[in-house]
Formats: sequence, C-alpha cells, structure tokens
Amino acid sequence: MGLFDSIRGAMGQGQPTVRVHLETLELPRGGLVKGTAEVVGTERAVPLTAFDIQVVQITQNVGKNAVAKGRVSMGGVQVQPGQSVTAPFELQLPLGSAPTGGLTSYEVVVSADVPGMDPKGSAPLTVTDEVDPMSREDATRYHVLPEQRSFRHSSVRGDFRLSLMPDGFLGIWKTRLTCRNADGGLRWTLDGWGRTASASPDGSRVATSDRNKRLCFVDAATGQPGQPIDMPSWVDDIAFLEDGTIVAAGSEALFVLDAQGQLQNTLEDLGYGARFFSSMIAGPGRVVFVSDANANKVVAVDLDRGVVGSAEIRSPGALHPNHDRSLIAVDTSSAVHVLDGQLQPKAQWKIPGKEGVRYVGQEPHSYTHWKSHPRIAPGRTNTLINDGTGLLWLVDTPSGRPHRSFDRAVVDYVEDTMWWDDQHFVAITNDGKVRGLRVDGTVVFEDQDA
Repeated sequence: MGLFDSIRGAMGQGQPTVRVHLETLELPRGGLVKGTAEVVGTERAVPLTAFDIQVVQITQNVGKNAVAKGRVSMGGVQVQPGQSVTAPFELQLPLGSAPTGGLTSYEVVVSADVPGMDPKGSAPLTVTDEVDPMSREDATRYHVLPEQRSFRHSSVRGDFRLSLMPDGFLGIWKTRLTCRNADGGLRWTLDGWGRTASASPDGSRVATSDRNKRLCFVDAATGQPGQPIDMPSWVDDIAFLEDGTIVAAGSEALFVLDAQGQLQNTLEDLGYGARFFSSMIAGPGRVVFVSDANANKVVAVDLDRGVVGSAEIRSPGALHPNHDRSLIAVDTSSAVHVLDGQLQPKAQWKIPGKEGVRYVGQEPHSYTHWKSHPRIAPGRTNTLINDGTGLLWLVDTPSGRPHRSFDRAVVDYVEDTMWWDDQHFVAITNDGKVRGLRVDGTVVFEDQDA
C-alpha cells in the first residue's frame, strides 16, 4: 500500500466499512460480550491482519477507558471490494463494571487492522446492576459453557486421531476404525479395533491394534481383517519402515516385526535408564523416532545400532511429521517444539488459546482439556493445532504467530487434523464427525464417523 493510500486512509477515504453485531445489547456485570465483527471492502482489495475488540466505558468528565480487550487474528486475508469478512468474538465484562446510567455508558468498538488505515465500528452496550453467574468463571483461561455438557471421553494422549493414506485417510476412534476416500466417502468400518492404526506406504494394508493387546492387518481396499496377532503389551503406535519392517510401540518397549507381523526382536533398554514411550513414528531407513516422557527427550533409534540421535525436551508428547518428514512437531503440555529430520531444534512456541472447557458452577479447578496435536502443512509454512478447548488454530510454523482461529460454528472440539495439501485438510471432532475443510474455513464435506 503506497503513501497516497496511507494518507487517504488516515483521512478516512477508501477505508473498508466495519460493523459490530452483538448477540445481546444488555448484559449483567461479569457477563460475556458475544458478537461478530464484520468488515466490508470498498474501493480496492486490502489485507486484514486482525480485528481488535474493546469494551469501552465512557464516563462524563473523565473520558473513555477500555475495560476489556481482545484480538482475533485473520492472517492477512484479502478483503475484496464489496466482500464481507466476519469473525466471532467473546470478551468478559469485569465484575466491578459500573452499571449504565447517569454519567456512565458503554460501547463495543471493533478496529480492523489494515495497513495504512484505521477503520472502526461500534455498537452500544447496556450494563445492568445484576451479577452474571459467569462472573465467577475465568473466561480468559477457559471456554465457559452456560450449562453442563458431556463429551466423548479421551485419554490424556488423545485417542481420536487421523492417519493419512495415499488415497484416503483413517479415522481412529479407540474401539472403531474407519477408512474413507479422499472426498470423504466411506470405504469401510471395522469395530473393535482402533487403539491406533497406520497404513503401509503403498496403501494396500492397514495395521491396527485393540484394547486386548492384539495386532491385526486389514485389507485397505475391502476392510477385511486378517488373523489377530497376540502382542506382549498394548500397542500405542505402529510404523511401517522403508524395508518392510514394522515397529509396534508399547509404553516401555519397541516390538520389531517382519512384513507378516512375526515378532523378530524386542527393544527395551535404550541405554539411558527410565523410559516411557509416549509416541513413535517412522524415520529414514531402519530408524524410528521415539518420544520418551520419562527421559525428557526425543530419540532416533536405529533398529540395528540403537540410539543415534536425541533432542532434550521436557515431557515430550506426540510426534507429528510433515509429509516429507523434514520437520517434526512435538507437543508438551503448553508448548510446541519443531525439529528437523536430524532432531535439531528449529522453533519453539506456546500453544495458542485457552486451557480447557468448563460449565458455569463446575467444581473449582475442574475442566475438560483437549490434547493438542500440531500438524505441519506439506509446505512447512503453516501448522494446524487444536488448543485445550478444542478450538482449531492456523499458525505460522517458524514463529507460532496465529494467523486465525476457525469459527466454532464451522468446526469445534477438534481432536486431530490431517493435511491433504497446503490449502485443504481434514478434522476429526469430539462429536464423532470428520470434516474436510479449506484453510479459509469453507467446509468441503462433513460425515458422521463414530
């Protein structure tokens, strides 16, 4: 945007129009201000970085004071002339807010962060003298629901996952496994299996485990299961290696299998003491990468030579490679570490969003937490991650800076995601659905999966 445009913008000329739509125009103290910010393009396309939202208290003879602030990242989306771009927002009124009346009034002000311009819009808000039950809740830390809601139970490792296949994907539901084509069409369903699952590189077979310490190979085209194979322990992750070897990971051992699933070797002692394997993925050749929560490290294990590399990370969780495995995202309880294929650190950033979901009046310190799974796009620039409330974010991979969050009305309570390409992905959600989406939030398909 040139100097002339900036001058015109400062004078209010050529600026996009900003509108504020509130769900309710009257709220008690401590209540949640919910609404939608809208920007409408005018003369030319402009990039929208974010919406900045404020609840402003106006006191006669004193002036204006922002009592609540928020920012909704929009990732620089281009707003075309005549186009409307919207984003929902939510802010909490302070309990100590003076009620509207006499010398005091309120308005909700939305500013569109557009380079060289300062477009704003506002809407009046009335604050009553009543106290909202929400006032006892911390809406800055939690996504707070007005009443109790039950969710599909998932363990701390995150049980509901997606796994990419050459021509489709797997929906992993702990006790159900589904296989779908790239367009979302259901290929088959297999009940009783789905503790974990992985497809062979050629897409002809799927290996899956169950809660009875068994492994099974499934025909990827038909869903026909083979003879179950008894394993020494529960299998939490499965990896197909380049030479046809299969590695199944339990919490304290790696089981090396041949292509038919026959046990060839068991790796328990990796030479550094205490261990708890929280995640495993295939690496190059005969290498697997293992996340060891007890040892506070991610290690590269050569099946013939033992540990050949490591990265120190406190309480590492799941390992998520991008398509060519040149980058690996590792989640912890509050941060994401990005490593390269040699386990060298490339980036580290805080998981965006809130900690969990509560309902009004729930016992103190009690909430439902979603396990975050960072998924790096094939082009490596962007990463999808669900926060502790199941809200889905698109962030910049090197910096962790949020580009945007996805509207809860479109996709909510996200358990895991999977990229097709840099513009399309699939999300699996707690309500038992899988959704195909574009990065602009457009839904491509939606199907009930479990």
